[in-house]
Amino acid sequence: MAQGAVESGIGVATSYPGAPATEIMESLIKSSRRMGFHAQWSVNEKVAFEIAAGAAFNNVRSICVMKHLGANVMMDSLNVVAYSGVKAGLVVVVADDPGGYSSQNAVDSRLHAIMAKIPCIEPTCGQEAKDMVSEAFGLSERFSLPVILRLTPRICHSNFEVMVKATVPPLRKPSFSRDPQYLCIPPRTNLLHERLNEKQGLLLKHLRKFKFNRVSCNGAQVGIVASGFSYNYVMEAVNVLGMRTNVLKLATTNPIPPEPVIKLVKSSKQVLIVEELEPIVEDFVKTIRNTGIHGKDLLPRSGELSTELVAKALCAMTGKRNPFTRRRRHVDDTIPSLCIGCPHRASYYALNKVLRSYGGEYVVAGDRGCYNLGAHKPLVAIDTCLSMGSSIGIAQGFFHSGFRGKIVAVIGDSTFFHNGVNALLNAGHNRANLTVIVLDNEWTSMTGHQPNPGTGIDCQGTSTKRTSIADMARVAGADMVLEANPYDVRGTISALKSAINAGGLSVVVLSQTCALKAGGKRIGEYYVTGDCNGCMHCINAFGCPVMSVSEGGVVIDPRRCTGCGVCVSVCAAGCIRKR
Repeated sequence: MAQGAVESGIGVATSYPGAPATEIMESLIKSSRRMGFHAQWSVNEKVAFEIAAGAAFNNVRSICVMKHLGANVMMDSLNVVAYSGVKAGLVVVVADDPGGYSSQNAVDSRLHAIMAKIPCIEPTCGQEAKDMVSEAFGLSERFSLPVILRLTPRICHSNFEVMVKATVPPLRKPSFSRDPQYLCIPPRTNLLHERLNEKQGLLLKHLRKFKFNRVSCNGAQVGIVASGFSYNYVMEAVNVLGMRTNVLKLATTNPIPPEPVIKLVKSSKQVLIVEELEPIVEDFVKTIRNTGIHGKDLLPRSGELSTELVAKALCAMTGKRNPFTRRRRHVDDTIPSLCIGCPHRASYYALNKVLRSYGGEYVVAGDRGCYNLGAHKPLVAIDTCLSMGSSIGIAQGFFHSGFRGKIVAVIGDSTFFHNGVNALLNAGHNRANLTVIVLDNEWTSMTGHQPNPGTGIDCQGTSTKRTSIADMARVAGADMVLEANPYDVRGTISALKSAINAGGLSVVVLSQTCALKAGGKRIGEYYVTGDCNGCMHCINAFGCPVMSVSEGGVVIDPRRCTGCGVCVSVCAAGCIRKR
């Protein structure tokens, strides 16, 4: 994808990190200085998209990359840019997560394209993923529209050999021409909407000859329409079953050109629609013929598809024996854990110590990041988790609806910058009585340690301004702002007690570099003395992965321990010492 963007002559690349899309931007960053284009991690997807749109208004090709959850954040602006149009190509790469491997939901991003009335195209392999970037830029400029290029994890997390171009085009010179089309305000809104609707027919006419759509009819009784990476499952299933089928590989899922669909439907008695998540193609096919059409009646509407699932559906249609019936898909149900030496474990331990003194009269609103692993045993430290920045809003909902206990919101540093700032401003303005804990490990750690405004360096590794979360909290109207190091458990407990008991809006910033980013450097070496009485408090309440139980009590694995020293404060018997 990054190579395709470079070969297309991009001038600006923006993103907010999120699996399974992160590696695209990381690759673009590596190329940006050498190729002379601008690349950046932005504070959220809406800002990233608006930067890319501004570049496209200025006649500079731009690409914006995100996961499907980020598309929800972006849509407010994308819907309007669809009205205004663009001067240079604007491609939005959205990576869906049908299996919900690293997401809170599995929304189908094709629906965003339908709502915005813009093209959506899907590759089936690495070569098409690269080549479709160039195709998307051409499509964007031909119709003056943003174009969504939809991916799924099987594309994002696979390796492919691809053919690349020997040369890349020179960067375009910026050129902005003032035009009322960029002013999407009444009374121009209706006119711009009419123009957008007029483009739909022209777009559909153009996509009838889209080179990545391919239909092959060989007189078979069964036809298959496959979109995106699902095409690979189809071909593998057909090969395993030894079936002869008519197949339409559909790369344009908004709008869908009717001609290849009509050709396949007319040539087949039964048709199976294979697409991940929503029945978008299926609903379209049923407008052409409503009998003998199968899709979500035989294939799941949630989760990733597979060769086995497609084969099972084909066998259900044709009565063939399914060779996969005895095979079971392995599901890894291992609960992930916070990393060894993670400061968030110490933060949650301290929070639990403070809150449990109030009995059950408290609620902790969690947020989206690696720190939500604090929901698992033994910490069990958060009660809710929705979306990035939602913890502070959810906590306000508890307060304004009359919850009488202590109300705490937990949020990470990158997430605070992403969407938490607005919620904190709202809390200050509306006099909410709650405590916000910002777990600041200096990086966007969950997605691979991308920088954020609090890191102090940019994506190129260059020093830049570092934003103080504590200062922002004061400006937002917090009545009390405290800072502590989570490795200092006593100091952290003291800060949390003061904040939670203070009343009004309080903010505690708990700062310590991510243990992985610190490189596993040993801070100290700790061991358990022979005085261990086997109370198991360190295991049951703290749960550091380097601690285990032996016949003589608890032991610490010296090869894995990072030496954070938090266990010294955790041990109630005082039998953990530093060598």
